[in-house]
Amino acid sequence: MRMKRLVAAILAVLVANGYLTKTAWQNVWLGIKVIVADSANAIIGVVQSMIDFIISGVNSAISAINKVIAAAQKVPGVGKFLSTINEISPVTLGTINTDLIASTDLAGRSTTPQQNVVNVTGNVLLDKNVASDIGDLIIGKLKYSNAL
Repeated sequence: MRMKRLVAAILAVLVANGYLTKTAWQNVWLGIKVIVADSANAIIGVVQSMIDFIISGVNSAISAINKVIAAAQKVPGVGKFLSTINEISPVTLGTINTDLIASTDLAGRSTTPQQNVVNVTGNVLLDKNVASDIGDLIIGKLKYSNAL
């Protein structure tokens, strides 16, 4: 619990003094979303390639069967009962549009200047007026812990 408060206080000090801004965190989060989307697209691409490989093999078998059917269609009285098999179309799996993710994220951001305020505890807002006090408390705790 003490560590959680310490980390929250350090983050509050960094945000209040402008080292970590809301925009910086938004950019980090956008980067994470794009990385995850690109990873998902890579997996989708591999799965699509595997499915297309299988479909290609099945289509080769269909082609061979169709050649036999074409030969059998030339036999009088039998050909009118036989028809060829249609080949299977390649699969097109959808992918995640990372450009759309980025443009939607950037469009949703506020254009008004942001204050250096962070919600640390869930119900208390800290700004730069209390950041120095929190910093002094942290330094005091560190000095006390190092003195022992």
